[in-house]
Amino acid sequence: MRKEVTANYEWVAESARRKAILLSFNRPMIKSEIEEKVSSFIGIKGRASVKLKEFIDRGLIVFSNQAVREGRIYSLSETGRGIALEVAESGNFHWQYSEPVLDWRLYGSIVCGRRKRKILHDIVEKGRITTILKHYHIKAELLRDTPRSYRYKILNDFLKSGVVQKIIEKGVPVYVPTEKARELYSLIFAN
Repeated sequence: MRKEVTANYEWVAESARRKAILLSFNRPMIKSEIEEKVSSFIGIKGRASVKLKEFIDRGLIVFSNQAVREGRIYSLSETGRGIALEVAESGNFHWQYSEPVLDWRLYGSIVCGRRKRKILHDIVEKGRITTILKHYHIKAELLRDTPRSYRYKILNDFLKSGVVQKIIEKGVPVYVPTEKARELYSLIFAN
C-alpha cells in the first residue's frame, strides 16, 4: 500500500497540472467547477474528464454519486487527501479539504441546472417564495402536483427536498428558505 502511495505521489509531483488539479479540491465539486478553477492557468478546458479519469484510475479521486450522469460530484479519496497534503507541504502551500454534510445529489442537480441556480438565488436573496411566485408568474395553488413547466418542477423539488418550507401568514401560504437552502447557496455562490 505504501509503495502505491509513493508512486502516486511521484506521479502527481512530476506535473504542475496534476498538482494544480489535486490542490484545486478544497471540497467536493462537479466537473465544470473543477474546470473553472484550474483552466485559467493550466488550460484543460473541455478536457477535464480525461484528466479526472487518470486520477480516478489511480484511486485519488472518487465519485460521491456514481449513479448520476449530470452533476456528478468528484471528491478526494483518503489517499488523494494525503497526497494533496504532502504536495501542499512540499511547496509551502496552505491547503485544506472539507466535506460538509450535505445532500450532494441535490447540490449537483442545482449547480448543473441554470434555472435551479437562479431560483435558489432568488429564494435566498429575497427571503420569500411568494415574491418568486410573482416574479415567475406562478400561482401558489398551482404549486401542487400539476407540473406545467420547469418552474413548478423545480419548486416542487425544493419543497420535497427541504430547501423551502411552507408557512401560513395571515391565511396565505408563504414559502421561505430553510437552513439547507442557505447552506447550498453559500457553497454554490461563494465563488
